[in-house]
Amino acid sequence: MRLILLLLHFPVCFGFHFAPLDRALIKHVTSSDRLSHFPTLHRKCRRPRHRQPCRPHQAIPIASIGIETTRALSGLVASSIVGFNFDRILPDSGILVTLISAALISNVGLAPTLHPLYDTCWTTFLPGSLTLLLLSMQKKTTETFANGESILTVVRRVSVPFAIASVASVLGCALSFWLCLTFPMHLLPKQEATVATACQAASFVGGSVNFFATAAVVADRSVSTLVSSMATADLVVTAIFFAILSTALQSPSLKRMFLNDNEREARNSDVEDINESTNKSTDSPDQPTPRKSIKDVSPATMLRLTISSILVSSVALAIVRLAERFEAVVSSIIPGTACAAITVLAPLVPKFMPRDLWLWKDMQRVAVPLSQFCFLFLFASIGMSADLTAALISGPACLVVSLSALVVHLIGTLLGCLISRRWFQSELRFEDVLVASNAAIGGPATAAAFCGRIVGPRQKALTYAATIWGVVGYAIGTTLGVTFFRIARQFL
Repeated sequence: MRLILLLLHFPVCFGFHFAPLDRALIKHVTSSDRLSHFPTLHRKCRRPRHRQPCRPHQAIPIASIGIETTRALSGLVASSIVGFNFDRILPDSGILVTLISAALISNVGLAPTLHPLYDTCWTTFLPGSLTLLLLSMQKKTTETFANGESILTVVRRVSVPFAIASVASVLGCALSFWLCLTFPMHLLPKQEATVATACQAASFVGGSVNFFATAAVVADRSVSTLVSSMATADLVVTAIFFAILSTALQSPSLKRMFLNDNEREARNSDVEDINESTNKSTDSPDQPTPRKSIKDVSPATMLRLTISSILVSSVALAIVRLAERFEAVVSSIIPGTACAAITVLAPLVPKFMPRDLWLWKDMQRVAVPLSQFCFLFLFASIGMSADLTAALISGPACLVVSLSALVVHLIGTLLGCLISRRWFQSELRFEDVLVASNAAIGGPATAAAFCGRIVGPRQKALTYAATIWGVVGYAIGTTLGVTFFRIARQFL
């Protein structure tokens, strides 16, 4: 008995006691809420007699967190560098290569699939990519467009494919719900199918934020495992969706569908001229111009570019933080306003900045590759978070439900825009369709940053259109998901 009492009082004798971790502290350590309140060993606080004891200091295992953070950061940087280099060799292949390499790194165990650093890619690097893109634009591109189109014209035009994409998303989720009702033994039970398709409908109209907002309203504790599996499936399907968009952006056949007869004839004549010029060049080939390497850059130029990178990154981070403060004030009224604030604040910097300012040209020069790298950082986090094993083992039915909704969304958006273009004689472009589809599924920040990969005078106008309609999707996504749940529940 004395031995037992001695063991029980051993921590107290040496100044230790057991205390549970705070939930806020656990959320700071990891983005997952699956951790339980394990007791940890801490040093007791000194306190005077006959007074209220002070709160013990909450310690966390710094060594383990540092190792996991190093692995996560190394995986993000490595996959982003691989995708960035592939993008220079094969244009618009960086997103797909980054997703695949990041998924391989995390799924073979070289990096964790859950880490708070991945959330930082969404909250900091994605809006930072949009900010750097807007900072890199020159004064001429921020004031006028070469084809005479105004921003308002492009915004109105993108509204049509955004509405079609939203309807196609709802129809895809309705098809997934019907498949679950028809094959409940192979897919999801009826009650779980109602929750899953409602959350998916909200996600495919307003982004992943609306997925969790709808789940908080319609889901209960009995389907907590379902929500986790659906979230994993939604992440995998979102990665597939971004890979499809990146591939479709370079498809000549898809672009040709949205051209008029005159534009097709002009493009065919341009192709013939290019072929003739290439044939002449093969007859008298010139010496290829070697690409400059880092060794050819002088130390002074390297120092100037490094300082410019630090300065433009600091300006972009300040704009992002200011936009976050603005969103915190008005988020209860209009959600997703941080991206809208960035599109207003960032173009003001190059507009009022003197051209002869020291390092300003270099800052705009390095802002373009920095924006691309931050954008690839986002897809690296998506690939790292995609637990393919969990999606295939614990949630294959959820994966089928999400994939079927995505297929209907893609086909319905493409066919609907083609029909609308022919019936109403509209001037829809294939880039408008891609941006609208991305605004529906990815949200405003992802769609606006995606516009940086669209080359042409309409890039800035499409960025504003993606932001505006992405915010609209944020605003209506949760309401649409809850309404879908209430209607689907009537068929049970």
